[in-house]
Amino acid sequence: MKKNLGILIIIVIIILSVCAIRNRNVICEKLPIRLLIVRSNSMYPTLKKGDVILIKKYNNYKQGDIVTYAEDSNYLITHRIIEKNNNSFKTKGDNNNSEDDKTIQLENIKGKVIIILNRKSQVAIILLVFFLLSFCFLKI
Repeated sequence: MKKNLGILIIIVIIILSVCAIRNRNVICEKLPIRLLIVRSNSMYPTLKKGDVILIKKYNNYKQGDIVTYAEDSNYLITHRIIEKNNNSFKTKGDNNNSEDDKTIQLENIKGKVIIILNRKSQVAIILLVFFLLSFCFLKI
């Protein structure tokens, strides 16, 4: 019985994963929290290339917040807010010499960074998940 349940769970996860990959933009926009991978060192030393971040959408942001915003429909940037004017923001990467060229509008912000997972914590989480999954499928 446990083996059949485990196989069923794996099949459901595979089906959901395929659906998520095909409709990733639609699904991601609906989620309250998004998981992203840092692809540059513009926010070094706060964020390093390869770090994983969790962002959450809020109605309001303040100076000092690290936010992810859409540069265009397919390109996301994660930088720190250095200035706020009503519903527009100036941003800058911590490792950049100058502020970003464009002013960011509130509706372009996808969320604020709430968790940073560096390489060490990523490995620890993967090992923990592997251990928990192994434990769940052991016959006791």
